[in-house]
Amino acid sequence: ALAYALYNIFIKKGSASIHPILGGVILQIVAAFLGTLLLIFIVVQDGVDTLEFDRSGINWSILAGVAVGSAEMLSFFVMGMGVQATQAIPVVIGGGVMFWCVFCA
Repeated sequence: ALAYALYNIFIKKGSASIHPILGGVILQIVAAFLGTLLLIFIVVQDGVDTLEFDRSGINWSILAGVAVGSAEMLSFFVMGMGVQATQAIPVVIGGGVMFWCVFCA
């Protein structure tokens, strides 16, 4: 919860002074770098055989990446327009819950 709260605060703070696409790309590069470091650590500690996956898992991960990348850039755009975090964040989180309920019911 803390990481997600900081994510929203940092996007709000940065959105006023960076292009939404550039902000989203920088965010994704940093996240990919940290994820890669964690993956390397897991492989070194436990071996590559511990990384179980199949085509379906990879496909869903790709779709999740497209969705989160779009959401990040849209968040930078909306916050950069001056929308208050107290309005934008609950709408994004509430909207996410609503769409999850509709699509996963």
